[in-house]
Amino acid sequence: MTRAWELVHSANGMNCHGTLVTAMQQTNGRGRQGRSWISEPGKNLLFSLVLSEHPVALPTISNAVPVALCKALSRFTDVSIKFPNDIVCHGRKLAGILIERSHFRGIPYVNIGIGINVTQQLEDLPANTTTPPTSLLLESGRSIDLDCILRHICEELELCFKQTSEEIAMEMTQYCSTLGKNVVIDLKDGLLFGIAETITPDGALKVNVRGQYRHIYSGEILRLQCEAEAC
Repeated sequence: MTRAWELVHSANGMNCHGTLVTAMQQTNGRGRQGRSWISEPGKNLLFSLVLSEHPVALPTISNAVPVALCKALSRFTDVSIKFPNDIVCHGRKLAGILIERSHFRGIPYVNIGIGINVTQQLEDLPANTTTPPTSLLLESGRSIDLDCILRHICEELELCFKQTSEEIAMEMTQYCSTLGKNVVIDLKDGLLFGIAETITPDGALKVNVRGQYRHIYSGEILRLQCEAEAC
């Protein structure tokens, strides 16, 4: 993502909408909540996509990106979305998304960073993580070409960006494995306990907290539990 921002700042005022930057390895990868993203050479699909906010509204982006990623990766294995933007397979993290915003010379930009575990074996993956990781190789049992995955993702992103916020929210709801479960969410100023019910068109998780509804746009989900399993 850093390299993508550098290209925006070196463009001398030219609109960089649609700029795509790929990498074979990251030495200082960033994730949500200030976490690092570990990537070995050639084993991850790593890329950033720069968009101008004018043609694509941000609420659509925050829902559309994980939906597009799910659609593309579902060609190879079963995937779902852990709110807000982790792609998981059988409870293990397969891919992560980081979305950043900035302005340069009056143009608002969104930088979408995506990292996907592709060819790692179990011993290649970190052990001490909040959500255990996995890879496409481990889940599908086959090696998949990185360019093939990237092509499918770009195709799905283009289609999703053409949909309305309401349409994308409906698809996000279908893919989101967080919904229908008791959740504990770290909001930095305290913990929120409730039931995750749906995804709104503006990208929020609608949580039922003892009959009152809260719209959560970001936060760390510490625990998921089916209602039938709740104490």
